[in-house]
Amino acid sequence: MSQTDELVSKFTDFASLTWGSNTPKAQRIWFLVYEPRQERRIRRSLGEFELAARRLCHRWIDLDVSGLFGEWMSANEYREAYFRRGELTESQFKEFKKYVADRIRELLLDPQVDDETIAVIHGIASLFGFLRISDLLKNVENDIRGRLLVLFPGIVQDTTYRLLNARDGWNYHAVPITI
Repeated sequence: MSQTDELVSKFTDFASLTWGSNTPKAQRIWFLVYEPRQERRIRRSLGEFELAARRLCHRWIDLDVSGLFGEWMSANEYREAYFRRGELTESQFKEFKKYVADRIRELLLDPQVDDETIAVIHGIASLFGFLRISDLLKNVENDIRGRLLVLFPGIVQDTTYRLLNARDGWNYHAVPITI
């Protein structure tokens, strides 16, 4: 059985459990944790995860965040200064973080989303170095109605998550789905 097949199986196990409506918001977040080198394979297999969710009568809605920096930068009036300087100012970091949080919030507040919906975020490796995933999720967790599945290329040890296996990790109360 491939790693992808194992993760689909583990995901199916989690999605098939009864979802309590009184579950704390932070614990409505599931991190599908896998080795960073598996990123393309997992994203290519996203349809298998969706099919598993739909078989369990859950709705599925997703957002690829990998292009958000380009979208945000192309609309930014100070983009030329960024390209000359090669780094963002503190206020630009905050603006970008708000932009990403707003896009995720749009996903979570979509009229189709209800308590039985799995909202999925993928492509978060593209945000590495621009913002902290933990801060981002804290900004949107109150808007989660069903479950939020974050495809997470990295590692988890106890409750410490490391995106792209970076040295800097954070503690978080999300539910890890691992092999």
